[in-house]
Amino acid sequence: MSTIYIAFIKGINVGGHRSVSQGDLRQVFEAVGACDVATYIQSGNLVLRSTMPDAASVAAAAEAQMASQLGVQTAVIVRRADELADTIAENPFLGKGEPSQLHVTFLTTLPDPGRVAGLDSTTSGVDEFVVIGRTIYLHCPGGYGRTKLNNGFFEKKLRLTATTRNWRTVTTMSAMAVELTTVARSDPGHRV
Repeated sequence: MSTIYIAFIKGINVGGHRSVSQGDLRQVFEAVGACDVATYIQSGNLVLRSTMPDAASVAAAAEAQMASQLGVQTAVIVRRADELADTIAENPFLGKGEPSQLHVTFLTTLPDPGRVAGLDSTTSGVDEFVVIGRTIYLHCPGGYGRTKLNNGFFEKKLRLTATTRNWRTVTTMSAMAVELTTVARSDPGHRV
């Protein structure tokens, strides 16, 4: 039995650093047994099917393969399709401002509750955040490029690895996962 996963790769193809083609990314995931691998834009977003038992296994295998195949050391944060759908449904900032002002920061693991409680939201001006599980929701009226609530801020404060995507990317990845789920259901012989 296979599961549909969404992978977010941290820090590739940003500002001309760590350039990795979408074709190479597909090959990395195919090399670790994934199928139906599809990419979205150049910033390291993939939808795939895998028989691996959980998202952490997919992430670890992809990180190791990226290092050996491409020489790129970076974090891969993976969510199941249903987890990403829940992430979208739970966004506390839906309906507040424009969708272009919404971002989601994905964390590798659950943050320490004490560290979350210690986050100071007053340093962010008009920008807001809410931490729910392994997800940080951001509302950045001035744009993500200007906010202090970036990956560096959360990684330093929470001592976890993080990667952030804009709302359009998050919802597009979820739609791609739903499409792949539909294909898998309509074609029972379509297996990993």
